[in-house]
Amino acid sequence: MDDDGNVIERPSCKTPLQGAATSVLPAASPLVEGVTGRCFEGGREARAVAGGDGEQAGGVAPHALDPHAADRLWEYAAGTVGR
Repeated sequence: MDDDGNVIERPSCKTPLQGAATSVLPAASPLVEGVTGRCFEGGREARAVAGGDGEQAGGVAPHALDPHAADRLWEYAAGTVGR
């Protein structure tokens, strides 16, 4: 936005609607009903990539899909909030 609050259009940026679409998909679409513990990008499930070299854009690190790591994080977060 500019100083007057007007939206500055940039062709390389997503519109607010496009940006929200990937978040709305897993929240509301019957296409992914029952799917949990997954990451989405570009309106579909993100692929696991081992990268880190900066050559591949997109994807999700395999450790982000690890159910044991998710359980450990949940336990830690629940303990922290309960303090």
